[in-house]
Parts: sequence; C-alpha cells; structure tokens
Amino acid sequence: LVPTQKCHVHELRDAFVKVLAQRGPGHHLFVEATLLKDINDSRQDAAKMAHLLEPLRAGVSDVKVNLLAYNDNSFEGLVPTTKERIEDFRDVLRSAGYTCTIRQARGTPQSAACGQLSGGSRMGAGEKRVESRQR
Repeated sequence: LVPTQKCHVHELRDAFVKVLAQRGPGHHLFVEATLLKDINDSRQDAAKMAHLLEPLRAGVSDVKVNLLAYNDNSFEGLVPTTKERIEDFRDVLRSAGYTCTIRQARGTPQSAACGQLSGGSRMGAGEKRVESRQR
C-alpha cells in the first residue's frame, strides 16, 4: 500500500478490503514494508501498521508482513534502519498476531540490492549521490 497524491493509504487499504471480501476466505495477504531510519521504523510505527492492516484480516486467513531494511542508494536523507529496530518492529507486529519475517538483504556490497539499481552511471565505493533540488 503506497499512498499517492490522489489516494490516502486508508483509501487504498479499503479498496483491498473490498477485493478480498469478493474473493472469499482462505486466501493469504502478503505485505512488504521498507523501513527507513527515523521515518517509519519505530515501535509506534509498527503499532500504527498493525492498526492499519486490521481491517484486511477479515477477508483472509492470514496477513503476512515481510520487513525490508532500506538499501542505501545514497539518496540524501534516506538511511537504512538498524537490525535492532527492525527486530523491534517485527516483535510489535507479531504480538498483534501477524506473521512477520525480516528479509535478508542480498547484493548490497555490489550496489545490486533492491532499490540500488538505476539507469544512471555507476558510482565508485564511497561516492555519494546528491540529488539536485533545483528545477
């Protein structure tokens, strides 16, 4: 569920609720969340996610949440969260009754992990990409 300028995340969730209700029971719902340091990785954020996902539980047999650490691609202001915060987030979701796993990053040292590939030129190790905010 990725909010846009046209749709709030609750509107998107409610659309999923309607679709799942039409499909009937017995289905699983798989949700992935990328966690960013100090943006959406707190225990409070996990509790908010559990609350947000609650209406989806009525139409499926299980809601499974897969947590991903943000893979650093050197965009200014976006930083991967810590292993401890991801584990805390997972623990909050599990205590709320969700099946929750943590996806292990692969390809990070080669800048080939999810979110690190782009059509731009390759950067050397230690170089930082700074996006221009001027238009």
